[in-house]
Amino acid sequence: MDDQELFELTNKILDGEATLEETGRFVRWFDHFQQLEDTVIVDEDVKEALLLARIQMKMKSKGRSGGHLSAALSKWVAAAAVFIVVCGLGTFIYKQYTRPPSRQVASERTVPPEQIRPGQDQAVLFLANGQQIDLNHTSTASLKARSGTAIADVDSGQLVYEQSIQVNGQQAPQYNRLVTPRAGQYRLTLPDGTKAWLNAASSIRYPTAFAGVERHVEITGEVYFEVRHMATRPFIVSAGDVQVKVLGTHFDVNAYMDDGLIRTTLLEGAVDVQTGQENKILKPGQQASTSQATGPITVSSVDAAEVISWTRGLLHLNTGDIRAFMSQLSRWYNIEVVYLGQVPHCNLEGIISRSTPLSDVITVLQASGIQATFKQGRLMIASGTGAKAQ
Repeated sequence: MDDQELFELTNKILDGEATLEETGRFVRWFDHFQQLEDTVIVDEDVKEALLLARIQMKMKSKGRSGGHLSAALSKWVAAAAVFIVVCGLGTFIYKQYTRPPSRQVASERTVPPEQIRPGQDQAVLFLANGQQIDLNHTSTASLKARSGTAIADVDSGQLVYEQSIQVNGQQAPQYNRLVTPRAGQYRLTLPDGTKAWLNAASSIRYPTAFAGVERHVEITGEVYFEVRHMATRPFIVSAGDVQVKVLGTHFDVNAYMDDGLIRTTLLEGAVDVQTGQENKILKPGQQASTSQATGPITVSSVDAAEVISWTRGLLHLNTGDIRAFMSQLSRWYNIEVVYLGQVPHCNLEGIISRSTPLSDVITVLQASGIQATFKQGRLMIASGTGAKAQ
């Protein structure tokens, strides 16, 4: 089979549409591939996608009942995910963890909404030495031995480093990267004592010991920071073309690629939001928004506590933009949201726990006048009697 034929066959397997003969063809190819696996060179991004795919497939098959996902299907769905990544199509899988995908929930299309589990604490740590560690399946002692860095603890959804600040910064820093998949979240205490909360489908790249006159990290997705104050060492967060510079403060950076905007929300202290064209100093309760490209920066007043409510296990419905709320649901429940016709516009109100079953969330949406139905693994949204089309 050529690459295109394998790609199409894999999609059929992920959709549950492959015939017995087609599945057998894939099994024979995959068995042959496994014999050659040690000789295949896979770049770091593809490795990252592979590990995330494996975690997702474990989560999808875990706790299923009623025969919705048989052991055989689970095995070959996982095999299909491996194939897509290793055959050089890693970008396809990787992007599925940063925006609502068309195929990643295919194996759940027959699962009713009450069985769709909300997100949970899970993350992958990519070490500077190239190792990849599933933090849900490692101990503090094991992680210390494998990383060779001063890790104090990994337990209960958080990774804590022992505080380490180099005075002269003569040694080149080693960088780790922490990544959460869709339907995942994690907490991190950096070597300087700064705390970071990673939302679903997010990442942070950071040094294992801060050195020099600046503390610099890079993020994707959404991360909330409580930065340890250091008067002579500013803390800088890079999110695409945007940089946020602080000394010590509490703020949230939302940089999901599918949203099209990078939003910085300040809760306490002051931050300097910079692009290639301009900069804005924020006060508590303000939010700076800019496109993925450089500038301009728009500043508005927001309920900052509401913006970071996800760190307290809550989903706020108080928004006139239903697409923003649906994006949260898509990432947190690992589902695809489909709009039937025009996107409805309505004023949602209320708070939902992030542990709420998807079926109950759908009930709330329906009570708000939104026609929300769950079919074939997708949340279908249409204008209801209490909503206006936009």
